[in-house]
Amino acid sequence: MGSGASKGDQPTKIQPVEHPILNHKAPEVQISIKTTEPLKKNDLTENKVNSSVDKAEKTMEVNNKTDVNSTRDLDKKVEESILTTPNMSADSKAVDNSPGHDKDQAPSKKAEKPTEMSSKKSTADQNEEQENKSDAEETEEVSETKKVPLTAEQIEEKKTQTFKALKKDLDILSDVDGHLNEKGTFDKDFKNATFNLQSHHFALKKASLDIDNQFKEELGDVFVELGGVKIVCDVVVYCQKKGYYNEENKLIQGVSMPLINCLIILLNFTDANARHCHLLVEHAEFLPQILEALQRLLLSHLEDSMRVKDEKALGYYHSIIHNIAQSELCIHELREMGIVEVLLPYLKSSKDKILLTTLASLADIVDDSEAAHLETGGDLFKFLLKTLKSAMNDRHRRCKGWSARELARTVRRIAKNDVNKKSLVAQGSLPVLVSLTESKYEDEQIEAFGALWMLSFDKENQDIMLQNEAVMEALVNLRKSQNKKIEKSCSGALWNMREKLSAIEKYKDLGKEFNRSETDVTQSNSAGSSRGHVMLSYQWANQNTIKKIRDNLQANGIKCWMDIDDMQGSTLNAMARAVEGAEIVLICYSKKYQDSPNCRAEAEYAFQLRKPIIPLKMERNYQAREWLGFIIGSKLFFEFTDKYPFDSKMSALIKEVLSRQKKSIPENPVISSTLPAPTQKVETSSSKPNTKIQASEVVKNWKETDVLRWMNHHKLPSSKFSSLTGIEIAFLQVLRQESPDFFYKTLNDMLKIKDLPTLAKFTFALEDTLV
Repeated sequence: MGSGASKGDQPTKIQPVEHPILNHKAPEVQISIKTTEPLKKNDLTENKVNSSVDKAEKTMEVNNKTDVNSTRDLDKKVEESILTTPNMSADSKAVDNSPGHDKDQAPSKKAEKPTEMSSKKSTADQNEEQENKSDAEETEEVSETKKVPLTAEQIEEKKTQTFKALKKDLDILSDVDGHLNEKGTFDKDFKNATFNLQSHHFALKKASLDIDNQFKEELGDVFVELGGVKIVCDVVVYCQKKGYYNEENKLIQGVSMPLINCLIILLNFTDANARHCHLLVEHAEFLPQILEALQRLLLSHLEDSMRVKDEKALGYYHSIIHNIAQSELCIHELREMGIVEVLLPYLKSSKDKILLTTLASLADIVDDSEAAHLETGGDLFKFLLKTLKSAMNDRHRRCKGWSARELARTVRRIAKNDVNKKSLVAQGSLPVLVSLTESKYEDEQIEAFGALWMLSFDKENQDIMLQNEAVMEALVNLRKSQNKKIEKSCSGALWNMREKLSAIEKYKDLGKEFNRSETDVTQSNSAGSSRGHVMLSYQWANQNTIKKIRDNLQANGIKCWMDIDDMQGSTLNAMARAVEGAEIVLICYSKKYQDSPNCRAEAEYAFQLRKPIIPLKMERNYQAREWLGFIIGSKLFFEFTDKYPFDSKMSALIKEVLSRQKKSIPENPVISSTLPAPTQKVETSSSKPNTKIQASEVVKNWKETDVLRWMNHHKLPSSKFSSLTGIEIAFLQVLRQESPDFFYKTLNDMLKIKDLPTLAKFTFALEDTLV
């Protein structure tokens, strides 16, 4: 469920708008709309405004001669035309000023000649005054127009047209040299192609929210299959190197427009297709160029002396990095590039949106050794919590372009580091989060309870929370919520406080529910001694490798306990019994493991009971710190990454476990010939074939339920693929590697896959069978 209106408001549906705009975290032009509906995720992504092509073109032709150092890049005439246009998104915060056209109409000839607008001082002043209004006040002026739903036939027709147009536009962009004039700037066809590419993202804005979101995923898959990420990144890199201001400090429109449009494309792409974010990281020059630009623009930004296009581009750079940072698979590469050092100075920004985006990005990227930089005397946390409260009081649950859910997520991510837990509570996070737990929108509740769970790992915070009746009432009342995530967070926080609960008369019975008695522990320990099971404590991302470790242990007569669902559907008491009954606990650690409250609860309980612990390192170059570093200490660990052969490490682990169990140790333990898939994210060209071959060995043994789970995970149509077996899917994996032509012919002839989006989804699904 998306973020919503305040209590008492009746949600009304906000329509997607006509003109493709940027992500809501980029520099803003604030648009008004008369509605009380909470903004949905696709509204956040689109941020688009339908403006008249002719009006926009006339305005741009008048104003393209100057480029004033203003905080906004929109002419007053264009702003007036926008504010009188229906179908606007209330959260439209950043407007690309390329000429737009309704998707149902062919672009006019003027639209084929995109030019860029400069801003006037009066417009800048007017926009500064608008910024001082509350978000609620900014949503009173423009009425909403009902949209006519598209038929199934219209939807399929628009998809087909869009995918064809996408290929045509990418073909143009792939020929950079062929579209350069003598001055090294791009011609009209190239500029139009960049504009059209950003428009494709909104081709189905008149469809339902679910259909529109599904279309954007399909569009992203086709975009990737056609090599769109590399093509667009190449254009950005060229424009960055070329520069979009000349020696006389005048804007070079033949460079600036393609640059801005391509940043829009990548921003919307990363927002709607998080699973493909790693492709931007893998581009050899894209992120290095972005980081260089961030460093180059820092001083002028802090001095508030930026040129218009620099300011616009800066917002997009930050937003793209934020989208990438939310993909945990990209964190290691971002850190290796030095992103933390580049972003930290932007915490001094006077621009609220840049400040919020920087703080949110760093919350995902920093490790515990750097987390203290986010605290800075509490000022940043005060600002974040104040913004969150404003969003909660806004009818659209938004402030400064950020939804209450996004802001609460940032609080939760900051709270993952122990160094910030006390400060967040000291700055007043508890009453804000408790208030958010009362929201009627579950996505907001999930983030609020998740943050409370994180904060409850600190002993001093526990005392404060126990004395706060509102906090305890929220945790107790929702500990049996129908929403599993909320239930887990509430139960997890109460579990952390289990010993202290028993000492308070009011919560004594609750303490008994969560606190394991000595008799329970003794019985579990006794049973564990007779069974001698080895518990595998792991984070879900490493599940495939952990399964292989478990299978090899069992093949050598070692009994194992593994929660195959990573705590999903499993009670805390079941986890406790597993730890108590374990003879040995294998802590399979990584950054994700350290950030997971589930994993922390398991590891700390095993440590509390003084269980023998064997650490298994699942992430290359990762060093455990904070609570996890304390538990692991200087223990001997076994590394199961691509740094070492799986067989040799598995053999050594088997011998270590058998030695601890005082059992006979074979000279050559039984080891499965199947190698694990890499635990690291990045798929390089050299690692791809091995990954697919390894996956095929696993897929061969899939049962019908495994196939269905894989299909549902990738949203593949059951009408076409439900009859496939595991061995057939494995064969198609191998076929694609060894004979791509025959592979696609097979899909066409035998599986009757004729449309490009289904072909793209199935092809990518074959690369991701580790679900």
